[in-house]
Amino acid sequence: MISHPQVYHECEAGHHGMSCYLWNVERSLFLAKQIKLQLPECKVVLGGPEITLENDFLLQHRDFDIGVVAKRRTGNTSSSNPFQIL
Repeated sequence: MISHPQVYHECEAGHHGMSCYLWNVERSLFLAKQIKLQLPECKVVLGGPEITLENDFLLQHRDFDIGVVAKRRTGNTSSSNPFQIL
């Protein structure tokens, strides 16, 4: 397992990406929050099957910068939404 100091050091490049699944989404959000606390300039990118515009649990969290979704959706594109369609 990667320790927190290693994660922070690896993030010095400016971006940190994590793949979120049902079994690790809470841990990924915890790590994202820790990264943002230690390195606020670091961009945290989340992807994976749990990253959807319909995931209300995820939409409540603001500890990541970009959520990568699998396909373009219409609607729910307010500026307060952290998801960016790439």
